Amino acid sequence: MSCQSSIIGGCFNTLSYYSSFSSIIGGFSNIIGTQSCNSSTIGGRYNTLTISSRDSSIVGGYCNTLSCFSNQSTIIGGFFNTLSYNSSYSSILGGCCNTLSDNSDYSSIIGGRYNILSGTSSRSSIIGGQSATMSNSCNNRRKQSTIKQSM
Repeated sequence: MSCQSSIIGGCFNTLSYYSSFSSIIGGFSNIIGTQSCNSSTIGGRYNTLTISSRDSSIVGGYCNTLSCFSNQSTIIGGFFNTLSYNSSYSSILGGCCNTLSDNSDYSSIIGGRYNILSGTSSRSSIIGGQSATMSNSCNNRRKQSTIKQSM
C-alpha cells in the first residue's frame, strides 16, 4: 500500500507498493517503485525511482534512474543518468549517461557525459567534461583517489 500518495496528470505513470507520501506529477511512464517513501518525480519521461530510495526526487529528464538505497538524493534533468547503490545525499544535475554509485555519499556530477563517480567516492564531485572516472576518493588518508579523463 502507498498511503497518502498521488499521481497528478501525465500518462502511464506508476506508483508501487510501500511508497507512502510520494507523488508523480505529470510526465510520461515515470515510476516510483517499492519502499521509496516521501519521494517524487516531476515531469520527464521514463524516469524510475525505486528500491528503498527514500526522500529522493527526479525532476524532468529522460530515462534517468535513482535506486538501491540512495536516500535523500536527486537527479535533475538530463538523460540516461544513474544514481544508485547506497549513494545517499547525492545529485546528478543534467548531462548524459553519467553514473554515481557504490557508496558515494554526499557527492555530485554536474553536467557532462559518460562520467563515472564510484567505489566509495564520498564527498566528491565531477563538474562537466566527458568520460571522467573518479573511484575510491573517500575522505580517508589511506586511500588514493583515481581520476581518469578520456578525450
